[in-house]
Amino acid sequence: ARVAFAVPTGGRARVSVVDVRGREVAVLVDGVVAAGRHEAVLESAGLAAGVYLVRVEAGGRVATRQAAVVR
Repeated sequence: ARVAFAVPTGGRARVSVVDVRGREVAVLVDGVVAAGRHEAVLESAGLAAGVYLVRVEAGGRVATRQAAVVR
């Protein structure tokens, strides 16, 4: 699955995936990115079916969205 995100200014960004128990199960991006739109790939093959939270931290802000893995 692809995870799209945008950052208003360049700088450090982190995109992670957290399970319903709050455990971080994947890190898709962890580093410096340019301002603008970006896309990360979530390899769901190693994840159990269920609901996950995709957390984007960039520019001092945090956004969280739900994602589902269906088998």
